[in-house]
Amino acid sequence: MSRFLLGHFMPPVWLLNLTTVYEIHGFQGSATINNVLNYHYDAYATMQSDHNIYYYPAPGINFNLAL
Repeated sequence: MSRFLLGHFMPPVWLLNLTTVYEIHGFQGSATINNVLNYHYDAYATMQSDHNIYYYPAPGINFNLAL
């Protein structure tokens, strides 16, 4: 999937995300690790009225626990 910004292509990004789900006695919990390889990339970019493109970095590796 390519990403496009007003005539400028942002390179495609492939990430590794892991999720595991556990259920016991009717309760469910999950643990997720996003961006396991800690790849640095820009989540999105904007072009302002001054015609400069501003890039916004995506978060690195992050974790989520849910019950």
